[in-house]
Amino acid sequence: MTIREVSEKFELSADTIRYYERIGLIPHVPRKPNGIRDFDETSCNWLSFVKCMREAGVQIEALIKFVTLRDQGEHEEECREILLEQRERIERQIEKSQKTLERLNYKIENYLVSFFGRLNYILMDRYYLTATLRDDGSSRFKDHWSLFPSAALAYKMSEEKFLKNGGWLSDLKLRLSYGKTGQQDGIGDYNYFAIYS
Repeated sequence: MTIREVSEKFELSADTIRYYERIGLIPHVPRKPNGIRDFDETSCNWLSFVKCMREAGVQIEALIKFVTLRDQGEHEEECREILLEQRERIERQIEKSQKTLERLNYKIENYLVSFFGRLNYILMDRYYLTATLRDDGSSRFKDHWSLFPSAALAYKMSEEKFLKNGGWLSDLKLRLSYGKTGQQDGIGDYNYFAIYS
């Protein structure tokens, strides 16, 4: 097979294949009498192996050493040690990737969106009305959306004449409020489903 055919088969550029051969990632590729590379089955198998290992993150240095030893022959135990070391490295990487995937899935499955609005009204600089409305959307709520309203009334007594000119009181306010609070913390992801046993 020509380098162009091999390039199309393994989806690697010709420059990459030449680079692999130059640094020893694949053994020397047989040549035709005119010097053109002629990839045989063994060369293609090596290229397939190296591509697979590189996609998995196997270190280039380890692969070069492995290919060199295999090409020399009589180094089976050393070759096996290299593969075992790389396998352990990949297993650790898979474990880390699995933890990352679990956190991503958690973020995807658990979401919270909030809309918040507030109205303030002041009358005669002494009567205050505050109304607040929060609309939360959470994957943990049974109906996924819930309203949390609140309201507050305040009376600023220090603005009254009989207290304002006294000089002994700077500020006095009476406040009455009511509200509904809520949060998604402490609620399981699927608590709103019925459980049968």
